[in-house]
Amino acid sequence: VPAIRFKGFMGDWEEHKFEDLFVVKSGYAFKAHDYVEKGVPIVNGESIKAGYISKDNLNFLPNIFISEYPDVILNNGDIVLGLNRPVIQGRLKISRIPLELDGSLLYQRAGKILFRKKVNHDFSYQLLEILKFAKREAVGSDQPFITTSKLNKWRFMVPEVEEQKKIGSYLNYLDNLITLKQRKLDQLQSLKKFMLQNLFI
Repeated sequence: VPAIRFKGFMGDWEEHKFEDLFVVKSGYAFKAHDYVEKGVPIVNGESIKAGYISKDNLNFLPNIFISEYPDVILNNGDIVLGLNRPVIQGRLKISRIPLELDGSLLYQRAGKILFRKKVNHDFSYQLLEILKFAKREAVGSDQPFITTSKLNKWRFMVPEVEEQKKIGSYLNYLDNLITLKQRKLDQLQSLKKFMLQNLFI
C-alpha cells in the first residue's frame, strides 16, 4: 500500500514481473545505404531522451518501408525505450512518440513497449520512467545495454486499472505542466541572451 493514496481506493497493490504485463519489441537494423533525404523518420536509441524524442539528426527511409516493416511502425503515444546506453544524466532514456513522429520506424537497440494485459498506458509510462532496475542492471562498460531477459524478471507493485488511470492522469498532467514551464523558461533564457548580446555593444 503506497504512502499517498487517491480518495476512494482501498485495495492492495499486487506484485508483478515485467514480463507479466509488458513485452519489449526491438527495432530493425536498417541499412545506411537505404537512407533518403526525405521520407519515413527513423527513431533510434540516440534520439530517445529522458522524456522526449530528439528530432535532431534524424535519418529517413523511403515511404515503401512502411508496408515492408509493419512490425516496427511507431504510433503516436507509443512508449519507447533506449536499450543502448539507457541512462542519460541519471535518467532513463524513455519517452512517448509525439504526433509529428506518428508512422515512424524503430531502429535496432531501441525498444517499443507492448502490453500483454490491460494496463493503463499513462500509468505504465510513469512506472517505467522510474525503472531503477535498468539503471542498476545496464551491462557493459563501453556500451551499457539493457538485456530483455533481465528486464523481464524486474518486479514492481501495480494497483487495479481504475487506480492506474487516476495516477497516470495526474502524473501526466504534471508532465505537461513541467513542459509548459520549461518552454517558458527557455524563452526567457533566449530573451536574456538576446538582450545581453545587444545591450553591451
